[in-house]
Amino acid sequence: MGKPLGQKRMTTNILKYSLWTILILSTGGLLGYVVFINTFDIFETPDKKVISYKCDSDGLRQVELIQVDGNATTNNSIIVSVTLDCKDGLRENGINILTVDKDSYQDNDIKINWTTVDTLTIEYKRGLKIINKEDRIVYSDSKLNFVINYKILD
Repeated sequence: MGKPLGQKRMTTNILKYSLWTILILSTGGLLGYVVFINTFDIFETPDKKVISYKCDSDGLRQVELIQVDGNATTNNSIIVSVTLDCKDGLRENGINILTVDKDSYQDNDIKINWTTVDTLTIEYKRGLKIINKEDRIVYSDSKLNFVINYKILD
């Protein structure tokens, strides 16, 4: 025979309200996720500030001391970077030579100086937490190549 009419209606209402509830919760969850991802700064580009920069005597290369603020995926750090040409301001296309954890960095802990056209001297204080350190930079044009000398200050 089948179910009585009242029971069919009740089953239909439960199914209808369940589907509406699932639809509303799913839409709200998706909307909340989109808002969260768009407002969360986990993948934002960290702020960079040039502390100092020096050009070599021929004006071929520029070395910069840069402070980089971290975010959820990167550390606060101090970076010594080299770029071609000599211009004011932050340059994005530099090669990182030395990276130091900013938590261990104090003012004047790192000094940069071009001792000759093809030699860069970086002086840094003992105890800095060094993340990356290069000894030589090689370009396709051999006139741009240079050596990096490190001196540890006490």
